[in-house]
Amino acid sequence: MARNDQFGSNPFAAPEMDLSTPAEQRISGRFIDANFWQRFVAFIVDSIICWLIAIILAFAVGISIGVILTINGDDLERSQPMLNRLGYLIGVVVWWLYFALQESSQLGATLGKRAMSLKVIGLSGESISFWRATGRYFGKYVSVLVLIGYLIQPFTENKQALHDLMAGTLVIRD
Repeated sequence: MARNDQFGSNPFAAPEMDLSTPAEQRISGRFIDANFWQRFVAFIVDSIICWLIAIILAFAVGISIGVILTINGDDLERSQPMLNRLGYLIGVVVWWLYFALQESSQLGATLGKRAMSLKVIGLSGESISFWRATGRYFGKYVSVLVLIGYLIQPFTENKQALHDLMAGTLVIRD
């Protein structure tokens, strides 16, 4: 809508955007939001990959530390709680980097999302940054803690889970 005032309409004014319409229509009409089950299957695929990477990496680090402790003559039983915490930390870092690096990449999707032809974008259709992908990833913990964070996804206008709403992202079919 062009603004009419005492000078008439301004042909150089920025177009107004109706933000009440779904984001896929605002962007260009070519995006279709991913549904709950597509996202769920992608998450299962990504989970399997992350678990495998984390287990292999934690095992390798644990064995290496165990060998070093044995060579130094340290007691492995007393070191077990520290090794357990280290394994947990490795898991968190693997999952965070897996999601944040891939979703902020040129492809905008993890391996699971690519398998389901999905992509993560910003509300204006742009690729997201690493830090935005990081916020989106850690927002998933909030989605789990409030119990309905994932369950609201089918009922929101743009099929956004709580962490998508917090990060200002959409998951679309690519």
